[in-house]
Amino acid sequence: MEDNDDVIKYFHKIPDRLVFAFSSSLATEFLPLLNKYRLAINEQITGYTFEFAETVAQKMIGVYNYASLPDIKRHAILSTLYAAVKLNRWAAMGLFDKMLTGVKEEQEAYAIAAGLREDVDCYMRLYDRSPKKDLHPAIQVVWELCEKKERERREKLSTLADLFS
Repeated sequence: MEDNDDVIKYFHKIPDRLVFAFSSSLATEFLPLLNKYRLAINEQITGYTFEFAETVAQKMIGVYNYASLPDIKRHAILSTLYAAVKLNRWAAMGLFDKMLTGVKEEQEAYAIAAGLREDVDCYMRLYDRSPKKDLHPAIQVVWELCEKKERERREKLSTLADLFS
């Protein structure tokens, strides 16, 4: 099994123009590598400086923009989400918001919504930064799920507070 740190390090050594070409012209072959990178980011990113979140986000914006498959776009957005949230980097969060509100195509919206649903706890940290009305309807469903979970969390906290008062 490859070390997550090595996956991240070697991925960032690939010149951007090649990564972008892979995400466009060799998307099917590139998909397993990008998935491995996304998983490594999710597991290992906390070991990096918080500025690295912007490095991830900038590279993933390029991947997203050149992507020819919806799953490539999903991995790019999720990688950005993980980096932004886990390193608590506001600039990267803004880039994530911009990517998410820019989703317009049906297939990519459903792929991205599925990814956000799989890691809804992470998305819950940022969901309310983008108004529901600015999101694709498929992503709005996940936004609503986050809203429901947040409401339930607040109700539990209120109940606990009432018990102790």
